[in-house]
Amino acid sequence: MTPAYTIISPDGQDITDRFRDRLISLSLTDEAGEKSDTLRITIEDVRRELAFPEPNTRLEVHLGYAGALRDMGVYTIDEVKYSGPPDKIEVGGKSASYSTADAVADKYPPMQDRRTRSWQEGTTIDAMVRKMAEETGLKSYVSPRAAPVVLPHTDQSAESNISLLQRLARRYNSWAKVSYGAIRFVDFRDISPDRNPGKAVGVTLDRAQVTTYAYTNKERNTFNAVRAKWHDTAAAMQKIVTVPAAGASPVLELDTLFPDEETAKKAAESQFKEASRAGKSLSLTLPAPSGLAVFADATLNLTGFGPPLDGPWTMKTVTWSLSRSGLTCSVQCESDAK
Repeated sequence: MTPAYTIISPDGQDITDRFRDRLISLSLTDEAGEKSDTLRITIEDVRRELAFPEPNTRLEVHLGYAGALRDMGVYTIDEVKYSGPPDKIEVGGKSASYSTADAVADKYPPMQDRRTRSWQEGTTIDAMVRKMAEETGLKSYVSPRAAPVVLPHTDQSAESNISLLQRLARRYNSWAKVSYGAIRFVDFRDISPDRNPGKAVGVTLDRAQVTTYAYTNKERNTFNAVRAKWHDTAAAMQKIVTVPAAGASPVLELDTLFPDEETAKKAAESQFKEASRAGKSLSLTLPAPSGLAVFADATLNLTGFGPPLDGPWTMKTVTWSLSRSGLTCSVQCESDAK
């Protein structure tokens, strides 16, 4: 298979041929959760004749193998660096998740504009995300466990849509971000979607497919319980919920005062689950598989390594690297043990 890529300019033109023979490297990093995905391109410019995008320019990138490219999304250039000898240009960018006020014709409408409104009690997370998607022209994906969650009365006071979603995500053991033109709200217990919202992704790799690997088991400081405060309106007083209910010291106390017991309990459960993750990590490198069907936040199942590596892992970072030596994939994982 022959590695291939295309780069599309803001006006929709394929500009790949302008630097196809000059490409030194192209890397794309798919980050788990709320972190922005990143792009890095290095081009040789010995002849000093290459005009490259200025900061704030947006580039659409497709990567993979000839005849089977995957849409890797749109990136906003935030850094352009010239250096030498030999003369080269390095370009860095982040996923174009949100537009700015002056980008009226942007294909990714604003998610950072501040809004003031209230969401009625009984609104589900799915309904909220769908509404925001309709307002911004984006698609939506809410994972199965997150979709039916019923919210209490929720005020959005001078707060952006994405800020509100990320605030709720932290409360409900989930993550929220915009990528590949869709708002994604995913419960950590669900397998995450790929670039086509609604399609679940899981990957199995055998040791024979892996070029290198490194496993680390490190002790992590943690706590045995989490306490969250909530306001009992009927009794006009603050109350406390502890997760797990019989948890012993040390105990983490959350600073936020939650509006009801259910919300407080969800927030405590989310924090406890995050802190209870095992301190096991794994890094892998391998030739990029056909279709590039490996995604951050999805589950990776390993076989052929033996214990303790065989079994499920959560992919936290996936980096695709194209150079003159080929197309490779690097994966950073955390233990999927609950």
